[in-house]
Amino acid sequence: MLDLRKKYATVEEAEAALGLTVESYLDSTPSKVSANDGPSDEALNLSPSLTGKLSCLTKAQLIDLVIESLALLGSSAQDIIDLLMQHFDKNTNLDVLYITEQLYAWLAAKMGITSTVLGFMRLSLEAMRRLEQNNKVNLVVKFCQGLAVDRPDKSGPLIPLHRMPFGLLQYCIEFFTCTNVMQVILCSKHIGN
Repeated sequence: MLDLRKKYATVEEAEAALGLTVESYLDSTPSKVSANDGPSDEALNLSPSLTGKLSCLTKAQLIDLVIESLALLGSSAQDIIDLLMQHFDKNTNLDVLYITEQLYAWLAAKMGITSTVLGFMRLSLEAMRRLEQNNKVNLVVKFCQGLAVDRPDKSGPLIPLHRMPFGLLQYCIEFFTCTNVMQVILCSKHIGN
């Protein structure tokens, strides 16, 4: 018997030379591979036969197949991100913002956040773009950083939540986001009484 390891550098090279494919194993039929055969999409490492079989699956079967495939890939977050970005690049009609909003809301719920976060991604991106277009510092990120990052002495967040300037910031933000005068609430803790 001939030693294939010496003759071929990779498994893929041996499969191509010997005409072996996943389909030949699944169907128990030999595959006819010619030099012109190749994937229907240059970026895919799939034969046209296998992609043809995928097109016969139902939506539920495809979802199960994707879930199983992701499990086989392992838990590499970067691999999953790369796959999603490739998919988003190919399918420009997908509402990527909607998808990320849903993932963001799911993650917020898993972190125990009960307030509404849907719409925040769109708002934050629009706010950051507006700041950048007007040559302003990205205060959206700075404000989040001030609330999320602890002081070096671990005495609380960089922006204190229970004393000034938080009350002033809260009042200014709530005031300037009002769309109706009836929404303005004068609170004694904001005016120093």
